[in-house]
Amino acid sequence: MNTFYKILVISIFVFTDRVYPHEKSHETHHPTVIKESQDPSKLEQINTLYSQSVKSIFENKCLNCHGGLTNFPWYYRLPLAKQLINDDVREAKKHLDMSQGFPFEGHGTPLDDLKAIEKATKEKSMPPFRYWIMHQNSRLSEKEQEEILNWVIQSLEILQIQ
Repeated sequence: MNTFYKILVISIFVFTDRVYPHEKSHETHHPTVIKESQDPSKLEQINTLYSQSVKSIFENKCLNCHGGLTNFPWYYRLPLAKQLINDDVREAKKHLDMSQGFPFEGHGTPLDDLKAIEKATKEKSMPPFRYWIMHQNSRLSEKEQEEILNWVIQSLEILQIQ
């Protein structure tokens, strides 16, 4: 690998914003809490819908950071890159851990997660720039965005929240 590309990779990791764009509106982060008003059977319905409609999208596009399926790139072996990648994965899972299906862990309630996913999908803020610049296939297609937004809308209807 020539020197230019090494400098480019290091620059992307060091000089890009480490804050996830969608998280700026979330001041507090606490474990998933299912409110008493949320019927567990509704969450099971949403999880079933998740499995049928968007789980494969999340597995292919999101679980590398937001789940237990991290597939480390070749540059993970570089000391600075390894530390930054580990920090990013840890931070991603802190905000939204999709390892166990819906309801996810991270933002708080399932409603918080749905709203965060809707916002990130509409704003195209995930994955962060420095991730997708190195992983060109990680961006959502228009069809995938539409499928995720449809799942969010249907899920909110199941929760009877608009």
